[in-house]
Amino acid sequence: MFRGEPVPIWTLMMGITLFLLTQLFGVFTSGFLQINLYNPLQGHFLLAFLGWIAFMILGAQLQFFRAITGLRKYEPETFRWIFLISLPLGLFLLILGTSVASKPVLISGFLVYSIALIIHSYWLLKQWRDPKHKFPLNYFIAAQAFFLLGFIQLFYLSITGYSSTIAPISSSIHIFGIGWITLTLQGALIRVLPMFLGHNIDRKLRTGLNYHFYTSVMASFFFIVTYYIPSGIIKSSLHGLGGILWEIAWIWALLILFKSIFGSKKPIDHKETLLYTGMGLIWFLIGSNLGLILAFFPGNKMIYLLHIHVTLLLGLSLIILGAFHRIHIFQIYTFLFTGRRNVISMDAMFHRKIAIFCGILFNINPIFIIYGFAVDNFWLVGLFGTINIVITLVYLSIPTQNLILYFKERKNAIPFYLKPTELHS
Repeated sequence: MFRGEPVPIWTLMMGITLFLLTQLFGVFTSGFLQINLYNPLQGHFLLAFLGWIAFMILGAQLQFFRAITGLRKYEPETFRWIFLISLPLGLFLLILGTSVASKPVLISGFLVYSIALIIHSYWLLKQWRDPKHKFPLNYFIAAQAFFLLGFIQLFYLSITGYSSTIAPISSSIHIFGIGWITLTLQGALIRVLPMFLGHNIDRKLRTGLNYHFYTSVMASFFFIVTYYIPSGIIKSSLHGLGGILWEIAWIWALLILFKSIFGSKKPIDHKETLLYTGMGLIWFLIGSNLGLILAFFPGNKMIYLLHIHVTLLLGLSLIILGAFHRIHIFQIYTFLFTGRRNVISMDAMFHRKIAIFCGILFNINPIFIIYGFAVDNFWLVGLFGTINIVITLVYLSIPTQNLILYFKERKNAIPFYLKPTELHS
């Protein structure tokens, strides 16, 4: 375990591993590899939303909260171990429960997974009380509320009337996407992405951030509440209002982001980060708006599959991989070399050529996967999905090399979170 604050980095490391497993399940589902799995589509869904996406977002939130508030480490230590054990164990039981058609195992998975979510929520709320750090932590707190709502609903649907599989989950997916993922992304992109690129938020825009936050929350609320209202004028009106506010919130967020990054003459640092997050954001918005088109063509399987995979496989994947690339390097470097000089530069840990090479391929290869969906050729989906797994393995060489560096240097590391009076002990 890291001699430092282990919670965020190990959550992220588990998440990047699950990214690989999610793709593997996708290839199984496509039928390209002739391997018989019981209900692999359910495993693919769980690995995507409650697996790699959830692990990455939860780990990144913990890192952002710690960095922004100046927190030394998450306490109590027992909670750290329970969190890091219950999160993957709960996910394993969920996948096992759907695979062996066992409702008791499925329920156990939800309960164990919920322990980690309760601890995570406790840590976030505990740090959020400081009025000096409301932004962007308010986005993450609101996002957490939507995530818990979606998780509770998914739990309820899975144990009522369905003995072997998860019930229809469209509403839960949209709670995750429109609420949890949207608010997390907007908070991180407005505050964190400019910082990653060596810029700050334009001061003239700061006064409007609270209004943007409330607009985003209302957009998510109105859009999601329509899933609980019978068909009629109220349902369609709220759905339309939520969609309009969602579009306004994203246009507003992009204007803030563009002004912060390109509004000054400062050079942009770490262009490989912009390659991932910038292109990922474009794909994410394209995929999300395909969902609006789907509202006019309900039941269209092609648009439905394009909506999901453009949003997640191209959009969200690239944004998260770009963030992971920066966060894990910063954390490992901090753990190893705080208080030590002239050992290694942080730039050497970025392995930029590999990152740029994989970033380009991650933008190109999934287009062929999506084309396979468009022409209903799942063999093609599986073929290019397998190629995407190979690209992911190349990308994983970056954190692997950095972990090797950690294990070589950890004996000489000075834990960054210790006070000067604690160093001796």
